[in-house]
Amino acid sequence: MLVTIAIVVLLVLAILLAVAFGFFIYKDWQRSQHTLEVDQKLALEHKLEEDLEPSLDHKTNERK
Repeated sequence: MLVTIAIVVLLVLAILLAVAFGFFIYKDWQRSQHTLEVDQKLALEHKLEEDLEPSLDHKTNERK
């Protein structure tokens, strides 16, 4: 009887540990997805700024 209780307790602890581990993996995955999205947005903004620079330089030269 005591062995059965010990096995059940160990199984419950193993399940709780697996759930907690899965939760942290999921949160880390979510964080990395968010980081990728932010990096893509920043890269797009940087590219747009680079694309605008020649036209801004051209407009500045026209005003001089």
